[in-house]
Amino acid sequence: MSLCIIRTSRAAALLVAGLLSTSCAGTPVHDIHVDAGFSAADLAADGLGVAAFIHLEHDVPDEAQLDLGARLAQAIQVVSPDAKVSWGPDVSGALGDLQAQAVDEIRADSALSDATLSALAGSDGLDFRFVAFVRLDHDVIEESEEVGLLPTGGSQLLHTTSRSVHATLSIYDLDSGTLAWRGTDDEFGVTESSDQGASRDTTKAAIADDGHATMLTGATEYRTPPPTVAQMLVPLFEGFASVIFGV
Repeated sequence: MSLCIIRTSRAAALLVAGLLSTSCAGTPVHDIHVDAGFSAADLAADGLGVAAFIHLEHDVPDEAQLDLGARLAQAIQVVSPDAKVSWGPDVSGALGDLQAQAVDEIRADSALSDATLSALAGSDGLDFRFVAFVRLDHDVIEESEEVGLLPTGGSQLLHTTSRSVHATLSIYDLDSGTLAWRGTDDEFGVTESSDQGASRDTTKAAIADDGHATMLTGATEYRTPPPTVAQMLVPLFEGFASVIFGV
């Protein structure tokens, strides 16, 4: 697990997202399963289709699926430039209705049934041998606030928003009908912002419906966004790719 802390003032709060993406490092992967017949060279040459990113509490929108697919592909191709990786409509179109069935099984049981795996292997028009699913097993946003005295005699409110994720990448070999590779990793990110002159009596903080922390100080509103899912997952993708390809 890695810890990322970004501290901002109210004026810099909107810059947090961009800063955080360059502040997290890849983390150790654990609970690794590797099938005896799996070869990273085969994965690179025969192709990987990124089928879905699965959140346990809600569906991941198509736009986010595309973005995360591109980020996972990029992480793999950084360590294996010639690797063939597909995502988005190229994969969903090839898998058809079986994709939704596979997503339901991964969400419920974290694994594909033999019947679904066999059906996926029999799909027409596949140009990839391996298929991948990423499941967010844990995704929690928390916030806190603390008022402290400044040396000048004023007060400062420190608002902290954190996000922790636990994700598992599962890769299936459609030729052999087996779970070829699986690994799990965790990431923890924190954003902090301070507002001098605030007091607990005049400040209210709450998590909005969109997952951002909104702070109200008098008539002024500013947001201390938690790390996004993409920002949290990129270091994990890099870690997965490094372990798979041994770099």
